[in-house]
Amino acid sequence: MTTQEKNKLKEFLINKDIDSALRFLEAVEIHEGNYTDSQRNATWLYMTMKAKQLNEAGLEMRKVLKPTYELPWTKDSFHDHIFIPIQKAMFGTTSMRSLKKLQVSKVYDVIERELGQKFGLDSVEFPSDETKQLENLGGYKAKAGQGTEGVDYPQYNGASKL
Repeated sequence: MTTQEKNKLKEFLINKDIDSALRFLEAVEIHEGNYTDSQRNATWLYMTMKAKQLNEAGLEMRKVLKPTYELPWTKDSFHDHIFIPIQKAMFGTTSMRSLKKLQVSKVYDVIERELGQKFGLDSVEFPSDETKQLENLGGYKAKAGQGTEGVDYPQYNGASKL
């Protein structure tokens, strides 16, 4: 969506002309960029956390995939055996670099839904910029796959205290 198109949409919304805004959105092509380095890092962190959760639940790879060998999960095995096959089925691509921003969320949603329904796993929250900002605020860094339990972040209410 161009700047001019965004301004036109704002005009419809300011004038509370919802019908025109909806028709406009249907006609406008929304361009998604490739996902960002932060999103890529968060995706790898998510895969690490999900692999840890699968291991802790006793759901090694053969129980989830094929009953041949007892293999613990790693972020790489999660990537190769779960993330990429779902990405390929949904979008026909096998490289995370080819994903668009919103496609990462769609792959995540399918993984969480399927593993939750089939194995009763709780959802692992996808790493967010808020976590990263809290780490920067407090000078702390969560280690991949270890979450933020026990990390004493300063109190954060979403507003700057400057």
